[in-house]
Amino acid sequence: MTDPAPWKRPVNDVLPRESDEHMRELLEKRVEALREEFHAGQEMLASLDAKRTDLQQTLLRISGAVQVLEELLQDPTTEPTPTSATP
Repeated sequence: MTDPAPWKRPVNDVLPRESDEHMRELLEKRVEALREEFHAGQEMLASLDAKRTDLQQTLLRISGAVQVLEELLQDPTTEPTPTSATP
């Protein structure tokens, strides 16, 4: 029986031990880079969630102001009141 082609043999049989160590180092570096990227993504998501909450509150206040002004415009008996007293 002949040896299978190198691409069909287990990696450990084909690659020298130094290559295994090098591959492990590369994988460890990649894992660390991905963890850092994941952490940065989590921080960005938290920041965007906070901005979304702030924007929702702002839109709610604007909506309330629009509603009040529209109601004032619909009531013909309402007279405008001055916002500051003038002597």
